[in-house]
Amino acid sequence: GGICDILYLNGMASPLLAGSDFHPNKQEKKPDFPPGAFQYTVLPDTEKTVEGVFDTLRRGRTYAVQNAVIKNLSWNWDKTGAASIRMEIAFHAAQPVRQLQVIAGTGQGASVTGTFPVKVPGPHRLDLTFDTPSPLYCRIRGKGAEVRPGPGGEPRAAAFATSAVFRNGTRP
Repeated sequence: GGICDILYLNGMASPLLAGSDFHPNKQEKKPDFPPGAFQYTVLPDTEKTVEGVFDTLRRGRTYAVQNAVIKNLSWNWDKTGAASIRMEIAFHAAQPVRQLQVIAGTGQGASVTGTFPVKVPGPHRLDLTFDTPSPLYCRIRGKGAEVRPGPGGEPRAAAFATSAVFRNGTRP
């Protein structure tokens, strides 16, 4: 997250991409999971053309998710007045989410502005209002409540994260 925040604070929109992270389990000499079966990169609201895909990547409007813990995620700004700005976050949780964090970047740096547990699967919506000084961008990250064995057998929760959405919709 820290490297991304440095890019975002300098006005560089960058897509967030999930790699397959495929490698054999070193102890058991077997694959952890098949390539592409656990990590996904999602391009929401993308026109289903080559140009549309590249436009979404250029704007940096992507999110990465493990094990499909969330889907149909959207996050957008809405101006409410001169003194405040609102962000709307909507998503469908496939499982309970232990924590969903909203990270906001301002001229002074980036910090977690809110942590929200999502106790039941299904559709959810969050409306956040920021007073001035309003953030330059926001990004979202979270972890599912369900765990599965990770490499070496230790339990791990599936995670998700978004690229930044800048206040004007794309870049500063």
